[in-house]
Amino acid sequence: MVTPASPCIRHCTLDNQDICIGCGRSLEEILQWSAADDRRKRQILQRIAERKQAPLVMLLAAEQEGLDTGENNLRGHRRQDQTGDFTEDV
Repeated sequence: MVTPASPCIRHCTLDNQDICIGCGRSLEEILQWSAADDRRKRQILQRIAERKQAPLVMLLAAEQEGLDTGENNLRGHRRQDQTGDFTEDV
């Protein structure tokens, strides 16, 4: 098997949960990467995929429950932008 490539895209900014908004790894996973064996690297890549899929799963579940997931329902919510700053959705 081929050694997994690093998911780093050189956009290193941690969110409030210490997850890099560039590559999707946790701070712990970033620190482990260089010493990790191929099996551990694949586990980290799997966790990244799960993290990226989680918001979609939550949205689909909300829609199935009949909750308003439209744009108007998002007004007034805070979100983190690409720089890590929080902005108000209008």
